[in-house]
Amino acid sequence: IGLLGEMTGAGEDDALVALAAAGGIVARAADFVHTDSRRDARNRLVRVLAGLTDMDGLDVLDATGELLRLARVPLDDLKLRHEAELEEHEAFTGGSSGATKALKDKQKRELTAREREGVIELMNVTESWLRDCLAAGEDASETLANRDERYAIEATGALLSASAAIRALSSVADARRRLSANTNAQLVVEAMLFDIREVLGCPR
Repeated sequence: IGLLGEMTGAGEDDALVALAAAGGIVARAADFVHTDSRRDARNRLVRVLAGLTDMDGLDVLDATGELLRLARVPLDDLKLRHEAELEEHEAFTGGSSGATKALKDKQKRELTAREREGVIELMNVTESWLRDCLAAGEDASETLANRDERYAIEATGALLSASAAIRALSSVADARRRLSANTNAQLVVEAMLFDIREVLGCPR
């Protein structure tokens, strides 16, 4: 936390949020601190999680679409860099089809990997929020990673049994496995949120 604060100027609470979203990877957490769209995605997600039990199926689908759109915003800069790189490459090589195809394939792989990282970040945030709920339910609120959401987390934690919290956390683990198996990201996040909503609806 101290290192991240020195690198970015983030306060302790913001550093905790960034590290939770980045899965503890300091370099990604530093980028998170400086990327408005990534923080927007995180803030929207924690509001969705806090309100899941009041959502119907359509609400969950709409929220998933919005979250994935927010997660993809940082890719816009990468796409612009790819376009410039491709133009420079074609000017240098004279538009050689083989070399151009190789570059396009490389760029596509990079874009896919970065998009996947955005989805994983949503899962990291979800996992940290659920762990906080579990901690709050066990009277360990001093360990919260998402301190800015303390009220909602403590309200959920008061209702959520430890076994229910573990079931909800297993939904995130399942989502990670599905994503690793190249399941469509929209379907993965939808299923995760529906599973968590079911647990929160029967929190004991």
